[in-house]
Amino acid sequence: MSITISEPTLTLAQSRATASGFKSVSEYVESLIQDDSFPQESDEEFRIGLLRSIADMKAGRGRPAEEVLDELAREFDIPWPPNQ
Repeated sequence: MSITISEPTLTLAQSRATASGFKSVSEYVESLIQDDSFPQESDEEFRIGLLRSIADMKAGRGRPAEEVLDELAREFDIPWPPNQ
């Protein structure tokens, strides 16, 4: 199979394929198609997950986002907050 894409899109695809470690644009495009084939979470599943998270937070389970983000920034040597 072959497809036709514009020159700017081909250049972008080549750049992204290389940056992502793919051997070719074809391999990169195949990966994108495979990723797209995974079932996406429905709005209802998202809503249920969000409600569970809120219930966990109210029950004192979990950790504050700032605490987690601070920890990740230290672990991966990322400036945090981003404007610093």
